[in-house]
Amino acid sequence: MVLWLCVPAMALAGCAGAPEPTRAMQSTPIPTTAVAPSPSAQQEPAPTPTDVEAGPATFGILAAESSARFIIGERLGNSPNRVLGVSRSVIGTVDVNPADAAQAKIGPIRIDASSFVTDDELRDSSVRAFILQADRYPEIVFTPTSITGLPPAAEVGDELAFEVTGDLTIRDTTRPVVFEVTLEVQSPDRLLGRAEAAILRSDFGLTIPEVPRVAEVDAEVQLRIAFVAQRLP
Repeated sequence: MVLWLCVPAMALAGCAGAPEPTRAMQSTPIPTTAVAPSPSAQQEPAPTPTDVEAGPATFGILAAESSARFIIGERLGNSPNRVLGVSRSVIGTVDVNPADAAQAKIGPIRIDASSFVTDDELRDSSVRAFILQADRYPEIVFTPTSITGLPPAAEVGDELAFEVTGDLTIRDTTRPVVFEVTLEVQSPDRLLGRAEAAILRSDFGLTIPEVPRVAEVDAEVQLRIAFVAQRLP
């Protein structure tokens, strides 16, 4: 599985013009009195779209454009093998104000434990049923507790590198984990990111069922998340 902070747009409204006045209406003008705008109206103009975009915003991870991955090594007989599991079921949010980027917050990142797919259906069944026990523990959750290394402000085109520390819960076990994160501000409405961490299977009680042709499985698991986050309305 792979974490990452894919943060992953706005609708435009229009109106039709009024019907043209008839000749009879034009021949009988109605006098009107112009009313000057009040001083308060002149001093407090409505915010422009640019003002709104520059303020605080919440970005939602787009599951269709994001993924969580786990990578682990094993030995099949005398041959080393690299197992890659991929989930396309990643959800979460990022709260950020470009003018005060250092105060950004990341909500819990949730991954469907039953959604990981490798290159072998038997392995997939084993991961779901025995390793992750997805029927009893349907979600893998990373809950960030702190972010370090963010700059004071960010602009479109910036690529930011920082660390996110948080609690990773797999099955009924929770352990602290630190993710190395890279985030690109693609536009005022779109963030692109990736996150990486490493864990030990033993820290989460993840045992591998005995399989005759699998001689050995690595103790360390690489976790990676690639995500796109889109500004929410």
